[in-house]
Amino acid sequence: MAEPQLTVTTEHGAPGSAFSFTGSGLPANTNFSVSVNGTVVVPQLSSDGEGRLRFVLQTTTQARTGTYTVIVRGTTANGLQAELTLTSRYVLDSAAAVVQPEAGFPAPINVPESIAPVGTVRVYLPFVVRAVE
Repeated sequence: MAEPQLTVTTEHGAPGSAFSFTGSGLPANTNFSVSVNGTVVVPQLSSDGEGRLRFVLQTTTQARTGTYTVIVRGTTANGLQAELTLTSRYVLDSAAAVVQPEAGFPAPINVPESIAPVGTVRVYLPFVVRAVE
């Protein structure tokens, strides 16, 4: 059996792009979840009889530019977390072209624009009002 891996057809694209992923070397007919930056976007997706998994992540035109980590985690038949975790990524870059989904892949899965790129830190400062005398 080949070493399990998760690959993306095109890694860089503009917001609004659709990124096509392929998992290979996986256990056959096994359930997996897909998350982007720690947020589960697909709770259950199954590998085929040959241990392949294919999916497309569709970003919105309002998605923030930056790097997004995609993690696929396997689950066993009884629902326990398996040891198999695969990682890949995509990068949204406003200077890149919009990537279209690859032919032959399943319907795209929408990635909520509320998911921030890796390394994005929000700082909330207090709003202070001072009376002028």
